[in-house]
Amino acid sequence: MKINFALSAILLLSICATVAGQDRIECTVTNPLSSLRENEPVVIRLADIRKELPDYVDGYVSVYDGNIEICSQQDDFDGDGLWDELVFLIDLRPKEKKTFVLYVNTAGDGKPLECIKEVNAQMFFNNSDKSITPTLEASSTADNMYDKMYHHGPAWESDKIGYRLYFDEKTTVDVYGKKKYRLELADTKWYPTDQQLVDKYGDDILWVGNSVGVGTLKGWDGKTATHIAPMSKRTARIVINGNLRTVVDMAVEGWQYQGQSIDVTVRYIQYARHRDMIAQVIIGEPAAKRNLNFCTGVQKVRQSQTYRDKDGLITLWGTEYPTPDSVKYTRETFGIGVIIPKKNIEKFATDPLNHLIVIKNNKQPVIEYYVTAASQKEEAGYKTASEFFAYMQDLKQIAHHPVKVKLKKTK
Repeated sequence: MKINFALSAILLLSICATVAGQDRIECTVTNPLSSLRENEPVVIRLADIRKELPDYVDGYVSVYDGNIEICSQQDDFDGDGLWDELVFLIDLRPKEKKTFVLYVNTAGDGKPLECIKEVNAQMFFNNSDKSITPTLEASSTADNMYDKMYHHGPAWESDKIGYRLYFDEKTTVDVYGKKKYRLELADTKWYPTDQQLVDKYGDDILWVGNSVGVGTLKGWDGKTATHIAPMSKRTARIVINGNLRTVVDMAVEGWQYQGQSIDVTVRYIQYARHRDMIAQVIIGEPAAKRNLNFCTGVQKVRQSQTYRDKDGLITLWGTEYPTPDSVKYTRETFGIGVIIPKKNIEKFATDPLNHLIVIKNNKQPVIEYYVTAASQKEEAGYKTASEFFAYMQDLKQIAHHPVKVKLKKTK
């Protein structure tokens, strides 16, 4: 094999020029599982960077795998102008430990690597002339936003799947299934035209009604799931809409629940190349210090197979019409599932519409769980219940055994 030493020297000089004068942090990521992890999110907090670099305030951080810079994303969650989390996606072999290098630019003149946008989030107001206006935030004190918002609330997607939230007391998670793996919502706005369907665009695959759909947070009255109402104010917000992940919040203030007024935000985090997403239930003080029960799960489907286990997995593979119009629309076959940490499981339950897990917060401010879905019509997806259930078992292992991340400043 011939080695082009001139080209290698130019590449090395380019790398040195890129990172000269920057602080260098080694980031070691370990896979605790004896299985492959693909497109695994690595999340690093600004607070963790500052432990290694106490004087660091803000600036672009570039991530290198060997001599190659890889795509990353810095996100500001609280709007203070400083990034809060850095995220990048990696593959890890079974039990692999891999080290990346973070070059921290404290001068403020760094330039992010140009990367393909692999996720999308959107929300629109309906206008009286039937046009729509994009927005990042909308609020209501009267629960009258369902018809004021195009596709009834915020929607987001990866190439694999799309989700949306109903902006009303149900706050239900609905699913947009795809045939081809690509971003589509900017084109279809959730409702594909007849021509787009001919061109193999996806569409809505669930008829959620008053159910939990998949992974919707609900109240629990001891017998059935309840909607998040009455309340003082409800806000939908697109917090992050980047290249590698989207973050969408549905926040409620003054929810009259279990004899008290509580504030709860459900944050949905969708990563590029993932069909699963993470739901974070963030409970405001002082309610966070109390023992509270909620529930989530998957909706019942008349023609379906279901599976659950004591490790917090509940899943379904079924076939149903996605709308009451069974003349124009054909039945859809799909898989939906939820994975809850063991520490947050109170019990399994059912009600007339749902297969449920009653969850508890253990006097903690955050409950985190996984939500996922798949459509049988995906050209490269799961075609049977057994295939989807096997995927759910793999996802459960990933959810219950996160990667270990260690940072260390180096010279």
